[in-house]
Amino acid sequence: MSVVRKIPSINGGQINTCVETFGTDRTLIWVPGFLGTMNGIKSQELSKWNKDIFRQKLWKFDYSGIGESVGELKFSNWVTDAESVIKAAFEENHQKVDIIASSMGAFIALHLAESNPDFVKTMFLCAPAKDFHKMRFHAVMSSPGDNLPIPEDYLHSSGLNYIPKDPIITHLRLIHLI
Repeated sequence: MSVVRKIPSINGGQINTCVETFGTDRTLIWVPGFLGTMNGIKSQELSKWNKDIFRQKLWKFDYSGIGESVGELKFSNWVTDAESVIKAAFEENHQKVDIIASSMGAFIALHLAESNPDFVKTMFLCAPAKDFHKMRFHAVMSSPGDNLPIPEDYLHSSGLNYIPKDPIITHLRLIHLI
């Protein structure tokens, strides 16, 4: 069973989410990569995998300004969008959530697990982009017709380009293929 929800984001936007329930009360959250949507190929394949194998409640969402979500297309909003979804899922079941994330989504998930350890049980990170901002910033800002308002200070002062100071208390799997 699939239900579309609109939940408020911490940043004031509105996040379009899809919650698919296949069995258990355990919650799985998909945190997509750069410009990823809840209807993208990875998301669709994860839905099939969840239905056939995990059988968990799967939350998928569109970041602000992408897909069906309302809000400004900006990186700091994407971080608060993911945090809003994780907190909403936690509040619904009062259980820690499992996270599957890709690329930039893995970067965001690591940040959120460190800042919200009471909400995250396990993480499966595929090709985590630990230097996402440093590597992508100039390419994004110089793309013709692509005017993403990502302030340059995110490269240095946001605290998002980091190596965790303390161990994250969760089960963690990293997959990085070269």
